[in-house]
Amino acid sequence: MVLSVVLGVALVVTLLLSGLLRVPLAVSRYAQRKAESVAEVYRAESSLLASLAGFPSGYFDGLPPVSQGELGPWGLWTAEAGLPGSVSGGHPGSLGGHPGSSGGASVRVSVLVGKSRAKAPWPRYAEWADGAEQYRQALHNRIEAHARRLSGNRRFFRASPRMEYSVASGDLTLDADGRVERAAFYVEGSALLKGSLRVDTLLVYAEGPVTVGTRLDVGWAEIYSGEVVRVEGNAQVCGHVWGRMGVTFSGNARASFPSVVLAMGSPLSDVQLQGRSRVEGVVAAPNGHVDVETTARWDSTDALFPYYVQGVPVAIEQKTSR
Repeated sequence: MVLSVVLGVALVVTLLLSGLLRVPLAVSRYAQRKAESVAEVYRAESSLLASLAGFPSGYFDGLPPVSQGELGPWGLWTAEAGLPGSVSGGHPGSLGGHPGSSGGASVRVSVLVGKSRAKAPWPRYAEWADGAEQYRQALHNRIEAHARRLSGNRRFFRASPRMEYSVASGDLTLDADGRVERAAFYVEGSALLKGSLRVDTLLVYAEGPVTVGTRLDVGWAEIYSGEVVRVEGNAQVCGHVWGRMGVTFSGNARASFPSVVLAMGSPLSDVQLQGRSRVEGVVAAPNGHVDVETTARWDSTDALFPYYVQGVPVAIEQKTSR
């Protein structure tokens, strides 16, 4: 399949460039630049496809190298190809892009990567444990690196574009309406998040219980609790939710694809899907139970595991930038 993609790139570029001979000079130059840009996108995509298929970076001549990193619970793979006359800059670390210089622009294609276990049993406790603990510590460090230090119980009733706090010796309450671009909280106590609020990115690390409720809508969620996580009401999340003592979805709460709901850390770590809640993705309780009420729905079709679990790499999302 990968070889056919590479040959297809060559055919597309040949057809595009041959067509330039039949158009006026000014249009021809513009079309040539566009053709070169399209060709570089195809080259970067072909390189990523080859890596996903198991070929080492650089296996095919003429394809750019692939860098492999992590972005939260997922992998972040990036291939970058330079257009003629370009000098690239920046570094992989998100799905955002960066400009080139010197009269050209590099083409950068990034994909989020999960792991598929389609032909293998779902991972047992031992397969989860080491990778999940490393992820937990990384999440803690990412939050603490930029958080403003506070002490005692804290309550926020107004949304701000960026809310990054480390709350020592207390609990956190966020009850606001509006929109937050990034919210990152470390809490020694409990965390209560609710309101008619849209949060583009939500990172929560709490030693106590975490409750996400009302009409909270989270585009990218990474939530860890040393006790339990409760997602309730009409709350919607997408991402990684981990409670050491359990996770409960109730009401009309929803975790959209690709989500991972994990209960792990105590002998009775259970996941409970109640009411009309819905989870699209992985639901796991490696040392406990998963209980799904008849009114709830768990859609595990094409479920993808986090990057720290063994499995076959699969692309989740792609972004192209210049």
